[in-house]
Amino acid sequence: MNRFGSNGEAFHASIISSYVSYCGLATKFQYIHGEVPSFRNVRMINGTALHTALELIHERKLWDATDIDLQKLFIDCLRIAEFEHDDHEVPVFWNEDKDAQKSVLINDATIMLRNYVRKTENRNCKIILSEAPFELSIGDGTQYRFEGRIDQLREYPDGTLELLDFKSGVRVPNNDEMRRMYQFAIYALAVREGKFQKDGEMINIGRLPDQLTWYQLKDHMEYLKPTPVAPIEERNGKYTDSYFKWFNKQAITHSLDEIKKITGNNRLRALNKVYFNTGHEKGPGRHITKITDHRINVMRKSIIWACAAMRMNIYMPNPSACTGCRFVDTCDMYLDGTDKEFVEADSFLPAEAYQLN
Repeated sequence: MNRFGSNGEAFHASIISSYVSYCGLATKFQYIHGEVPSFRNVRMINGTALHTALELIHERKLWDATDIDLQKLFIDCLRIAEFEHDDHEVPVFWNEDKDAQKSVLINDATIMLRNYVRKTENRNCKIILSEAPFELSIGDGTQYRFEGRIDQLREYPDGTLELLDFKSGVRVPNNDEMRRMYQFAIYALAVREGKFQKDGEMINIGRLPDQLTWYQLKDHMEYLKPTPVAPIEERNGKYTDSYFKWFNKQAITHSLDEIKKITGNNRLRALNKVYFNTGHEKGPGRHITKITDHRINVMRKSIIWACAAMRMNIYMPNPSACTGCRFVDTCDMYLDGTDKEFVEADSFLPAEAYQLN
């Protein structure tokens, strides 16, 4: 039986997050059986390219870079992500017009990077760790070994220690989600208890970060025209505290008649009382939460239980995650028993329970 960790494999934050929050079987196929997905999403290589660009901005101190400089930087990073990354042999699923899709990525990245380098907090921080590999062991008795990499650990002039995870997608979690994310918890544990590789040595940080930050890069995109919006308190849905503070500070408030005049839109409803002007960014970028030692210790126990379940070869399917999953075909072969490899690898059901061709 192929039990994860039985041969000394290390757990990763992405494995635990996938197992607990996404789908147990998808986790099994990707991380345990090592099934190669049939394609890479464009958003995956875009995220990789943006991460590399941000690391180089700090490393080379490109704070005064022009748009042309940032565009060239991203184009080079995108090329590396597509053709030189560890999984470069897996094809990228581009739209029919690949050049047009790439052009959009490059244009958007240039805007995001431009506004990133303008931020005082990004310019004035001290980078403690960047794209830094770590090792961590946790457990009560049985020890579970973790390996991984954090995006960035920085310190501000006032001594605040901040752990950042850069995100290039659209969705931003709310406060409740952020404080319960296993990925954040494992990274915070690594900062408190683990060892990081830096300049050829393994170093300890030895304390929890003062704040954990989901850095939403698409917040640095800009409005292309005067845009009326509903006041945040009148919308459905939850937002982070960082977004509330940013919105109340940045949104421009006018009467409905004034906004109709500004935007030239006479069909606005009374709901639209504020607007953002052309060139205004769409969010704060840094969505910050804080986490206590007690909360981390409780989540630490949950992480240990998840590791123990995977060691016992317990992987549950999550039908809600099937749409868009890259392992649907593999999952069907597994569940229907039409692939001999899976039958031989798993002994929790006898072979005769499967109908092999």
